[in-house]
Amino acid sequence: MSINVYAANSLASAISSHAVTLKGVQTGLLSYRSAINSVWQGMEVQYINRNVDRICSDISRLAQELLSLSSDISNVAYEIKREEEAAAAAAAAAAAARAAAAAKAGR
Repeated sequence: MSINVYAANSLASAISSHAVTLKGVQTGLLSYRSAINSVWQGMEVQYINRNVDRICSDISRLAQELLSLSSDISNVAYEIKREEEAAAAAAAAAAAARAAAAAKAGR
């Protein structure tokens, strides 16, 4: 059974889409943070800002990991496909060589 490069690329695309969604969540959090800072000056705002920054950092890291994973999935799928094609070509060449040797021996 050979690898389905189309399915692998489809999965990679879905993972990339999730990374983009995470970036949108991050943008929304930063927007909320900005809105809170503009209307609330309490001591608690420092804690809110620190935690929003930490969450945004985590989101950014996760989005980057998803994009890297997406790229790896596509690259590995193509590499496996090339290896499968090379193995099939080698098997066909070996079969042709055996057939030629058998034909030559049968003369």
